Amino acid sequence: VGNDATQYVYRHTIRTVLERIIGQLLDDRRLDSISITDRGFGDRTWELNEKTISPSSLDKIVPLQNENGLTYNRCPEFAFRQPFVTAVEEATLLWPDPIALTQTGHVVPEVVHMTNQRRTPRAVTSAVLNSPVAVAKAKFGRTSSENSIRSIECAAVLQIRWNNYYHWIVEHLAKLRGLEQYEKKTGSTAKIILPEDPASYMTQSLEMAGISSEDWITWPGDQMVVNELVVPSYPELTPGVLKWLQESILSSELMDTTSPKRVFVSRQKAKKRRIRNCNSFKSMLEEHGFVTKFMEELSFEDQVRLVYN
Repeated sequence: VGNDATQYVYRHTIRTVLERIIGQLLDDRRLDSISITDRGFGDRTWELNEKTISPSSLDKIVPLQNENGLTYNRCPEFAFRQPFVTAVEEATLLWPDPIALTQTGHVVPEVVHMTNQRRTPRAVTSAVLNSPVAVAKAKFGRTSSENSIRSIECAAVLQIRWNNYYHWIVEHLAKLRGLEQYEKKTGSTAKIILPEDPASYMTQSLEMAGISSEDWITWPGDQMVVNELVVPSYPELTPGVLKWLQESILSSELMDTTSPKRVFVSRQKAKKRRIRNCNSFKSMLEEHGFVTKFMEELSFEDQVRLVYN
């Protein structure tokens, strides 16, 4: 036990130090409208023309966002930028998070996250620890010339380390809106890259959004070169995004008004965050007409039908 604890502390220390170093070395420029132009991606970038919140309005919504005395600040999670989609030539995908590197060796932050300053260094650190040689080759532009590396013509990544229900719905499924814009502007369709063993809610929600199984591939985590990597800006929970999700997924046959109006979504079958006094709590809710449902037992389509009412 002592050796295991020592090894854990050792690995954790190395990872923490490496994340800080990588965080300092990473190019802070994001793939936004300014840096895209600087890097030559301007002619392959298209905005979605959505009404966004101005920086001055954001200051009023979150007046303490620049307060130095705050030890924790969630405001940078949302920047309320103009959403866009861009195309990056000959990008290299590396496991396990994944990350994407351009021909010039720059990390494409939008593949990992939007403004989160922890996720990108963490993702790069994982790639360095997992495949240091592959990262070095990709960093110095030696990947595309190797015939043994898998390649694909045009694709977009819809996965990160946390491939759970929340991150999929909020951070990945909404990227289809950017892919629609790319297809409209170029006439080309990007293959969607999913995890090696995608969850049923991933494939079912894609199918409900009009994406067939022929439109996606699964990625086992090997190194891959994408000749044209389509990168939608990281989705934010704006009215435009929520409206698009509703219109893309909700068909007329799913608009069920006969489902229960009072629903208790139970977590008792989850691994954590369960209610200790669930039986007494459930009984109290039933007295007020609540019906208990386990989302794990429902298909994605049935979940949509349930919560529509």
